[in-house]
Amino acid sequence: MNKKITPDLKSRLKIISEKRKKGKKIVLCHGAFDLVHPGHLDHLKKAKSLGDILIVTITGDNFMKKNLHSPYFNENVRLKYLEQIKIIDYAFKINSYDASVAIKTFKPHFYCKGKEYKDSDSIGNLEKEKKVLKSTGGKIKFLGNNIQSSSKLISEELFGINDNVIKSNLSNINFNEIENLFKKFEKLKVLIIGETIIDKYLFVSTKGISPKSNTLSCTVNEEYTMPGGALASYNFLSSFIKNVKLVSIINNNLLNDKKIKKLFTNNSKPIVSKYYNKIIKKRVVEKEVDKRIKKIITINDFENKSLSIKDESVIIKKLNILLPKYDIVIVQDFGHNIFSNKIRNLIQNKSKFLSINVQTNSLNYGFNIIDKKYSKVNMFTLDEKELELFASKRNLNHLSELKKLFRILKSDHCFLTCGGKFSLALDKKNSYKIPTLNNNAIDSVGAGDIFHCMSSILSKTTNNLFLQLLISQISGALAVNILGNSGYPKINQILKTVKYYIDSLRNN
Repeated sequence: MNKKITPDLKSRLKIISEKRKKGKKIVLCHGAFDLVHPGHLDHLKKAKSLGDILIVTITGDNFMKKNLHSPYFNENVRLKYLEQIKIIDYAFKINSYDASVAIKTFKPHFYCKGKEYKDSDSIGNLEKEKKVLKSTGGKIKFLGNNIQSSSKLISEELFGINDNVIKSNLSNINFNEIENLFKKFEKLKVLIIGETIIDKYLFVSTKGISPKSNTLSCTVNEEYTMPGGALASYNFLSSFIKNVKLVSIINNNLLNDKKIKKLFTNNSKPIVSKYYNKIIKKRVVEKEVDKRIKKIITINDFENKSLSIKDESVIIKKLNILLPKYDIVIVQDFGHNIFSNKIRNLIQNKSKFLSINVQTNSLNYGFNIIDKKYSKVNMFTLDEKELELFASKRNLNHLSELKKLFRILKSDHCFLTCGGKFSLALDKKNSYKIPTLNNNAIDSVGAGDIFHCMSSILSKTTNNLFLQLLISQISGALAVNILGNSGYPKINQILKTVKYYIDSLRNN
């Protein structure tokens, strides 16, 4: 039995198979069914008329990649609603991005899609589904009229924007202009410089406290090895920009691990060194009921060694060749000693457009402060704690301190992220503030790096500061729904979420 379909189909599939043998025709419909409306009911009624048994499958929550707020209703609610519709004989959830699994399992005589899919497949799964359907001997049918989608109805009727500044600026956005802006990204040449971090997630189940040693007792369930640091940022940008190059460095012993070696591609191959630090961050975590993760402890496996003269020379030689060739240089400085004074000065002097993110973490706290390391950049991002360290005080006026740093770094654009509260954007004329768009984070690791990457390329390609902040905020909000750096937001998701917010204004 295919484990991607739940609940257990054994008994039901046997009944369906017996009916098939008796000549009964099977009809399959698949979708999100996030908000069932009259258009859906008309579609299901026409599908049922084609055969004897109507099976409807829905995409599970973890496999819906439409936009930030999708699904609006969770999989259990969606499934229970469908089970109450009398013309539906069976309803199941599928743990897959498309209907291929359902088609293989049920082998329907007819697979039904809405007429709108005949001319345009916005999700991009239909061709794959058609191939699987052909192999099982089924036929596809496009039924009904071009009806309004669930996502559009939700965005227009159920989602409200209360901030008048956001409303005003959103109302001036033409979505076609955003699509054209994203097309410009493809032509950019982007150079990323920074430390490669190997992230490892060890999933455990806590069993209690050991009675003898008063320590936490756990059992190990699974372990994941993921790209981290600048390597993860490279993976995100290279998914929609053709010309992206990573300059990084890695200890040669790490490449003996096949799982780590597989993380690199031709354009992300690091400089290999026997002197440089091993940088491995292992997080021991436990899954919670609401799909979030609870971090129990982080184990850092590396020495805090300075960059060797030999490695510095190799990096400088490489940068002298590459820096003049790229439109944007993105520096992600995690404080693990890849950036010597000579390398920082070279980058600041030779970059056409320089964007930096200087991060604070438990291992460099108080030593990796942005204005102590850089003096002239085109743009920068930082978080609330990093701004506090710059200002040497807590309970600060965020905008006031950001303006001070903006002037010190002679910047054109800058961005501040404040966790679950808000983000700020500032240029020489304007400033904007947008509240956090996702307060149900699964994992915040890597979200700030995604925000930095997106704000960097937007700062280079558009003068609309509000749009720069909105799209960067959306990108970061999508990223916190992903476990660590196991994946990254897709451009299609980002665009759909922007459209979602624009559509939500129509009836507000």
